[in-house]
Amino acid sequence: MMRKTRRQLWMRFAEAAGLATVALDLIVFLAVYRPLGMRLLAEYGVYRDLRQQVRSLEARVEALDKFRMELPEAAKHLDQFTLERTPSRRQGFSTAARLIQEAAEASAARTASVGYRLDKGHGEPFERLALEVSAQGGYAGMQKFVHALETSDELILVREFVIAPLDEGTVDARIKADLYLTSGP
Repeated sequence: MMRKTRRQLWMRFAEAAGLATVALDLIVFLAVYRPLGMRLLAEYGVYRDLRQQVRSLEARVEALDKFRMELPEAAKHLDQFTLERTPSRRQGFSTAARLIQEAAEASAARTASVGYRLDKGHGEPFERLALEVSAQGGYAGMQKFVHALETSDELILVREFVIAPLDEGTVDARIKADLYLTSGP
């Protein structure tokens, strides 16, 4: 009997040690491992977000470096464009008259009136010469007239194009456009 009691005592001691180990494991899991795991997961999320932000900023820096490298060449092209496509203020009125005359001749349109107004830009790199043209002709001719203005070598923007019928096959067109000029003499 003594043996059985000793064995039972050892079994109870082993059971108590096992339960204590499981309880200690549960306490360590709930008190240490789980909070640390949650913190680690949160920190990983922050790390992932920061890493993504760093990648996007690196891509932006790369694009800006490329832009910076191309900037001197673009400045040369812009200067060349400005010299070739924008007349000086002194030549602006004669250039506008020539453009309108060439467009009218190419489209068989008759210009009834042409108005010019110099609009000095406030802090803009170009001055605008506002053009108001009234012309008559066929519908297809008016389209060619406006197309000739828009596709000219000069920097011109057609802002408004209004067509009204006159007689059979003839239309009256009012065109408002801006010819951009360099602000020189």
